[in-house]
Amino acid sequence: MNESFDLLAAEHEDQVIGPRIEALIREAIEPVLRHVKPADIVDRAVDSWTEDLINEVTSAFTESLLGGSLAEAFVHANDEHHLAMLLRMRARQFVGNRRHRGELERLVERSVELLEGKADRFVSAGIGPLRRWTTPGRSIEPFGGGDDALRDLARRLEVPPSMRTLRRNTTIGSRVVTTADLERLLVSALNVANGALDRSQLRVVLIERLSLHPVATISISHQADERPSLETILGRDPIELTEAEAQVIADDVRGLLSVRQMVILGLRFGRNLSRAQAARVLDCSHGTIDNELGRIGRVILDACEDDHSLARQVLGLVVGRLGDGTGEPFP
Repeated sequence: MNESFDLLAAEHEDQVIGPRIEALIREAIEPVLRHVKPADIVDRAVDSWTEDLINEVTSAFTESLLGGSLAEAFVHANDEHHLAMLLRMRARQFVGNRRHRGELERLVERSVELLEGKADRFVSAGIGPLRRWTTPGRSIEPFGGGDDALRDLARRLEVPPSMRTLRRNTTIGSRVVTTADLERLLVSALNVANGALDRSQLRVVLIERLSLHPVATISISHQADERPSLETILGRDPIELTEAEAQVIADDVRGLLSVRQMVILGLRFGRNLSRAQAARVLDCSHGTIDNELGRIGRVILDACEDDHSLARQVLGLVVGRLGDGTGEPFP
């Protein structure tokens, strides 16, 4: 395993991205794409994934890694399995941002159609990028505030009742807003704004009010004392995530756990032994159990991009497959 990783590291140092790394990048993104409709992340209407489409998105993902994410992954990876998990994490972030961007632009287009199509409810002025809108009786002069003022304005608006959030495999989400609710949101925003809003300003308002912010690219390296214990993670409420999506992340995690760590998880959470009891079963110190559980927690939170709620679901899947420390699976 280390020999294989050494070959990858040498290839990265020599070529940045060579054939071995290309294959690893493709393996990282393809499982993520299976959970997304292609029309959600490419700029055209398509019904299903084709080899050309996969190559197109993989190429864009590869280019995004050249901004520093690939080098960071090599710095922090312990072996090839760990590197693959870190690349999968980046793939989920990349696809999530592409999908969020597509959702946002569709909402902006719907908004402009409403603003242009309802002369009784909206007033417009200007052409091209200077085109702006307000409501009847209000000033048509351009809004004079910056993005911070727009975000503050957006936070004062009511969230559309029809909006629902579909949780993702760490990044993939969806915003569904009815036309009536979108129209009410636009009217409210224009009534609150001290001036008419243009297309780019409407985009800022929609991003803030509908939580369409890009998925944050987190650092792979974290301080241990910033992370909650595994017991704390398991005590939190799970999120709405399909088992198939969570299983992708759980498989990444299992590939990074040693046999010893799997046994400790089984004893601690399968048989519900205390840390001290698990230490007695394995004839090791209490500190050894603490250290191993801390390492496991860091692996899981890295895989879940520090989403503690998602980590709870993934940890449950990992524990459920490991057994109770005796070699027998959980009932």
